[in-house]
Amino acid sequence: MPQFDDFEIRMLDILQADGRKPVSELAQEIGLSATPCARRFEALQEAGVIKGFRAVVGRRAVGLMVEVFMQVRLVTHSDGSPERFIAAVERMDEVSSCWTMTGDYDFLLHVMVPSVDDLNDFVMHRLMRFPGVRDVHTQLVLQNIKGPGRVPLGHLKRKGYSAAALALGRVRSPRPASRPSTEMSSSSSSPGRRRVLICTAERWAGLACRSLGNQARGTPSRRPSDRSIHMLFSSNLTFVALVKMLIPSARDLFAALFYDLA
Repeated sequence: MPQFDDFEIRMLDILQADGRKPVSELAQEIGLSATPCARRFEALQEAGVIKGFRAVVGRRAVGLMVEVFMQVRLVTHSDGSPERFIAAVERMDEVSSCWTMTGDYDFLLHVMVPSVDDLNDFVMHRLMRFPGVRDVHTQLVLQNIKGPGRVPLGHLKRKGYSAAALALGRVRSPRPASRPSTEMSSSSSSPGRRRVLICTAERWAGLACRSLGNQARGTPSRRPSDRSIHMLFSSNLTFVALVKMLIPSARDLFAALFYDLA
């Protein structure tokens, strides 16, 4: 299963609700500065997690008053009928979606048409007359209760420690048996460990940016508790060394943050 941190999961949740949200607002909502937020957004696009953005058109607003699901069963699967049927469905404008299914029927079609007369014409004169179609079972949609479109992400949130929870001091990472040095060890340089610490660094960099912005505007800043800071750094003694090696540009931001908390 692919691995996602809290920032990426929250980003996907927000974008599924509002795909037009600017990166600057998205960064503020997930708790990152704009640059690491934009970098994660581009990485999710390149990996195919975010496939694109499109307008959601209201079917009734464009005159498609009848919505149905159709189950289609073919006579046989051995003479190329499935391939010919799939090719034909791809050319049918009335069919918005098509799935192959297990069970008694072979295909499930999602169809939208302007009227019942149009539905009758589509079923009787086009679908049923297609070579290889044995029978069609039609179900009329009365009301759309939920969806379509949103992909559930709850299963990703239940996997292991989250970077945001670690940054806020809500979970404690395992303590080593002996006092580690501030140099990079083999355990801290593993991909999983590095990912968690990088996410934590970006979290605190975002807090520093907001803190400096609040100071410039003369508004009070929201400060993490001393206990959260102690839990974060007492359990990650290699954190500062990792930041200096991987995120050199964040040094001044961390310095500003600690000065503000002093």
